Amino acid sequence: MMMMMTSTKFWFLLLDSATGQPYKGTTADFVSLPPGADVADFRDAVLSKNPNKLASVDASDLLVYRNKAAFDKRNSSCIDEGKEEPLKASRNLDGLGETEEDALIVVVPSLLSPRSSNRTTTDLRLGKEPGHKRKQRWDELNNILGRIEKKSAKANGSTSYSSATWGQVQTVFSPQKYVQPQRAVDDAQLDFLAQYLSYTTKCFGSITTGKEAKRLYFIAPVLVCVCFLLGGDVEIVAEEDLVGKYVKAHGHFEFMLKRGTKAICIVEAKKDDVEQGMAQDLIGCEVAAEVGELDVVYGIVTNYVQWNFFCSRSDKVEMEECSLSLTPDGPEKQSLKRIAEKIYSMLSD
Repeated sequence: MMMMMTSTKFWFLLLDSATGQPYKGTTADFVSLPPGADVADFRDAVLSKNPNKLASVDASDLLVYRNKAAFDKRNSSCIDEGKEEPLKASRNLDGLGETEEDALIVVVPSLLSPRSSNRTTTDLRLGKEPGHKRKQRWDELNNILGRIEKKSAKANGSTSYSSATWGQVQTVFSPQKYVQPQRAVDDAQLDFLAQYLSYTTKCFGSITTGKEAKRLYFIAPVLVCVCFLLGGDVEIVAEEDLVGKYVKAHGHFEFMLKRGTKAICIVEAKKDDVEQGMAQDLIGCEVAAEVGELDVVYGIVTNYVQWNFFCSRSDKVEMEECSLSLTPDGPEKQSLKRIAEKIYSMLSD
């Protein structure tokens, strides 16, 4: 007599990679799978159950976390807590997603702009055809990223931006020196920003002490004050995650500024390692260029004192190094003016 094979329910919740919120208003749901099912089987089942909402997504693009707590720790810099990585495709699902409260988290990549639905298979892989030199950068990056240790790679061969060092990718980008233009910032707005940063310095203390996360409280006001000048026309996204399709890289920016087709990708230089931040930011700029179908993407790498500005164009990458002079009470006004006006120009031109 043949025994009937029972299936198991696996609860899941779709989240948008850009916002961390439920994807397209979805709520918790479940799929039923046979014993021994793994993450790859689960992703296929999720895709099959949501054919309309996930119409432009490949199963391999879905990142799966064991639960919401694991998802929340994906970018953790705390050694005690540990950083959570998405589950590998071969991971057995036993013991996961057993209840709605402990649902598996499925992260759906968020695109910067909608894609056309009538492309060929080749077009879906490449999106808008990039310029020759940008396409060459993508191919060179894929070769380098493919050689980076396997533990940082996802099931679809994607590698984290932060896994690459500047020494590994410097020749790919070979940034040329340029001077990022400035656009005048009103003195009243600049005075307000300088005063606020003075308060921040008094309350938080020196940026050289304490946890690195403290620096974000110094960096963010600069961005907010500049973006405010554009009358609410700029969206500031914190912890923006982007996943490339042709460019086999994924990762996140501390901030991303979006204004129409303009994008500025901002990375905080951890442990004052600006070069590592440059590698992370410029790889991310290539992913942003791909998924957003952009010809120009701006980048900023900063630890609040050092500010490196980038302009990633189809045919070249440009870079300017600037620094913010600090006094015991806060930033020196003229150097703050220079930094703010460069960001203002990036968003304006």
